[in-house]
Amino acid sequence: MMVSITQAHAQLNSLVSKKKKYTYSYVTVNDMVKRYVSKSSHPMNSIEGIYSVSGTVTKKGKNLVGAMKEKVVDRKNNYADIAIIRDWSDSGTEFIVLSLKQNDEERYAIVAELTTLSEGRGFLCKHFEPDGKILTFTFTFDGDSDLLEGVFTQQEGNKTVTYSISYLKTFPKKEIVRN
Repeated sequence: MMVSITQAHAQLNSLVSKKKKYTYSYVTVNDMVKRYVSKSSHPMNSIEGIYSVSGTVTKKGKNLVGAMKEKVVDRKNNYADIAIIRDWSDSGTEFIVLSLKQNDEERYAIVAELTTLSEGRGFLCKHFEPDGKILTFTFTFDGDSDLLEGVFTQQEGNKTVTYSISYLKTFPKKEIVRN
């Protein structure tokens, strides 16, 4: 039994057209995080949420005549978006920081881990660099302004290099109550 290419193509099309077509709604990782932190059981003073990241790098040292000089060598505003979410209880980490950089994979990098220091207003942050280097930042959290600010300092020769990073919460925002 010989089937022509035209007949085979027609049979294939009839099989394909009989398949059920489904329409799904899709969500991005940003949408998933927003749904997670919007749950009614979620405390509004939590650090969990979506943040915009800004940072500066400054170098401080003596110039040729011996005077102290400080110079900003790099500044980036709103260069990344991250999500801070509570980690599961058995992980040994309180919070993880996810990069929300859009990619074609279904995996998102954990770029840091946060551990509460005292009263929920201070955090120790282990920041993971792409090259495997780990930087330890000390963060303070001002729950009223939704701002996390961190500092890491290291010596490079006779200069002190300070990395300052700010996370500004963009979701969920606190409602301002006006009288």
